[in-house]
Amino acid sequence: MAERSFSVLESEEIWDSFTWLVYIDVMKKWLKIGVGVVILLIVALVVASNIFLTKNYLVAEIESSIDSRIQIGDLEVNLLSSPATVTISNVIIAERDVYAQDEVPHDERPKIEDGEIKVKEISFDVSLGELISKKINVSKLEVTGAHTKVVMNEEGELNIEKLFAEPPKEKKERERREKEKSFNAKENEDFVTELKQLIVKDTSFTMVIEKTGLVIEGSDLNVDLSDIRVDPNSLEQVNEAKLQFAAKMEVFSNEDERVKFGQIALQGPARVKLFDPATGDLEPDADVDFKIDDSSYVSTKVPYVKEVWKVTDTLGKLGLKVKVLPEQLTFGRSKKIKASYLKGKVDLHEPVSLVMSDWELALDGGSWFESGTEQHSFGVLLMAGESESAFVSKHLSTITDLVPKELRAKLHEEILEKVFVEGRLTLQVKTHGALSKPKVKLITRLPDTEKMAKEYAKKKLLNFALDKLLGDDKED
Repeated sequence: MAERSFSVLESEEIWDSFTWLVYIDVMKKWLKIGVGVVILLIVALVVASNIFLTKNYLVAEIESSIDSRIQIGDLEVNLLSSPATVTISNVIIAERDVYAQDEVPHDERPKIEDGEIKVKEISFDVSLGELISKKINVSKLEVTGAHTKVVMNEEGELNIEKLFAEPPKEKKERERREKEKSFNAKENEDFVTELKQLIVKDTSFTMVIEKTGLVIEGSDLNVDLSDIRVDPNSLEQVNEAKLQFAAKMEVFSNEDERVKFGQIALQGPARVKLFDPATGDLEPDADVDFKIDDSSYVSTKVPYVKEVWKVTDTLGKLGLKVKVLPEQLTFGRSKKIKASYLKGKVDLHEPVSLVMSDWELALDGGSWFESGTEQHSFGVLLMAGESESAFVSKHLSTITDLVPKELRAKLHEEILEKVFVEGRLTLQVKTHGALSKPKVKLITRLPDTEKMAKEYAKKKLLNFALDKLLGDDKED
């Protein structure tokens, strides 16, 4: 059999094929090594995270920053997501006790069943670099399923504020810091400057107004605080965030009787200054523009409504017998609240309208009230329905029939100017003092129509007599 000889070209092709085979084999080996390294790195990070991100570590870190006791149910680190995510479940935040003060490790403490704040889940993102360096910077914090028990005092302060103050290092310092109850931007610069977004979802709360016992129960609370821009060293210039808010709230007379005073569902945006520029304390100063849901109403059992409604008794002077109040007042007109909030005080920037049958009770823009003290100052317009307004107008026309024909139109106009606005019988009222026992002043002066008619009649009679007398003199 004849031997086959290879050409130079064929030899080069064989060499190229061999080279590629070697290259592919090398690449496979490096790929295996690379995959192995990645696996080892992930395993190492998982082990490191399990060692570093423990309940003991996290609780110690948190309690070194805020004046509370923290209890964690579960802790999970997901390194497969990008960025990595830390999820903490079944969290209880309670008043600081001896275990927190003495820095007893979390897992060695007796469990607590309740606290001022209970949270179903808290999650935040971390980078691998942060895990390795053991320094976590939280830029986005998400809280789900929290419930808070809140008490508001007369100054508008909440009992939970002290839970987020800087913890005292010694007992003497605790006594010195008793009045410093709020989270402070100047004392937590790293956290404040890193945090860019706070999301609170599916949360509820119970608030008790200490002075009056009034109870507010909130549900379906959702808050998205974003675009947070805070410079702890320049709070006058850099200190604001955007807020999206939604919540349903029910109001009760007190914890024992629980007479329902109404409910309101709100949602909308707000612009918020987060910290007091002078002190650095967390003290939200918000301008809100919230829409009011159709399900919202105010009960006529509310003492304020009953007291204001009493001014309608004066309409008896105009021959009007006012109907009995319905059970509820619903929100009318724009169905929104445009207001500002600071330290428990709410200032209305635009009127808020409440409707009862075809009557309307409108709070003027410029009205205000303080949640903690229930002090207030309201300008109120109480507007009658169309049928009542028509009745009074007709009644006034009948009264003016007592005067000579040529004077009736002017008298009728003068009377209507006193009690009619845009064709509706309207009473202007001012109220102040405690909301539960308001001092009510009727600004509108109801005309004494019979007296006015008699005065007009006398005037006409006098004019007639003078004309007659002067006429006789001329004839003489």
